[in-house]
Amino acid sequence: EELEYYRNRKLSGRQKHNAKWMAIYNDFVVGYESGMTMVEIAKRNNVSERTIYRYKAYYDKMKKNEE
Repeated sequence: EELEYYRNRKLSGRQKHNAKWMAIYNDFVVGYESGMTMVEIAKRNNVSERTIYRYKAYYDKMKKNEE
């Protein structure tokens, strides 16, 4: 009964990684790995430098977890 509750519950709240986030993140990865600067990546995606540095922190965390 309790398991059924957890299967059928609705996940509410803000989704962390939606399609737009993933599109910009994937573009960040391509740009970062090809040697673009953070400013260039930010301008190309029309987001702030702070956002790009957040993506970099997430990227570094994912790379560390792969090791």
